[in-house]
Amino acid sequence: MRRVSIVVIVLSLSMLMLASTSAMQISKYDIDVKSTENGFSIYENIIGVLDSNESSLNFSIQDDATDIVISINGQSVEYNKSGNIYTCAISPTNESSVSASISYYLPKSTKFFEKHILYPISEITVTYDGSTLLSYSDLGENSYISASLVVKTVEATGYALYATAALLLALIVIIIAYLAKKRTSKPVQIETEEILKTKKALLMMLLKEIEKKHRAEEISDESYRYLKDLYKREAVEVMKKLES
Repeated sequence: MRRVSIVVIVLSLSMLMLASTSAMQISKYDIDVKSTENGFSIYENIIGVLDSNESSLNFSIQDDATDIVISINGQSVEYNKSGNIYTCAISPTNESSVSASISYYLPKSTKFFEKHILYPISEITVTYDGSTLLSYSDLGENSYISASLVVKTVEATGYALYATAALLLALIVIIIAYLAKKRTSKPVQIETEEILKTKKALLMMLLKEIEKKHRAEEISDESYRYLKDLYKREAVEVMKKLES
């Protein structure tokens, strides 16, 4: 099955890299998204250069995040929250380089991963369950990135439907073999009327399940059309045999 493409939107609200006025220049921003049974775990790692006059850093975290932990230079820090902005106080230091990490969870109902970029970034990468979801260079402050988290679930459901279809087809084969063995005392063809009716009923069940999954948006349009056409053709062949 061809993989469903992931829709990624990058909206830059400011096209200028205001290096001279920004409190921090981020050289590398890595975000790791992992799907869990209850939602998504997020880990962000930030490396950059800090203006020596700054006494605080701001981070953006999207709505509904829980269990938020922010560390700066390896030390867990307290934060003040205002909307989606988390402000952390930092101690004066002679070191200009700074590293920060942020971990949190998002609920299962989350459809998109979103990030408001507060500082200029040379390179940012977002991975999702080990695969690169997006990667961009030279984003200005006040940029905005958004990527769909729904695709993985849709693909997983699609694979589950294929497995269900395979099991139903295996069941058809088993029933045919059983009925053929049961009637070995009589010289009959393999596909008797009883077998064809059973096969038709199972194929109808499978087609109804495919329709149900598609209405619930659990499989893509491409998968829906492929599976529907495949098993509809088989059902038509069975009905032709029953009519003949």
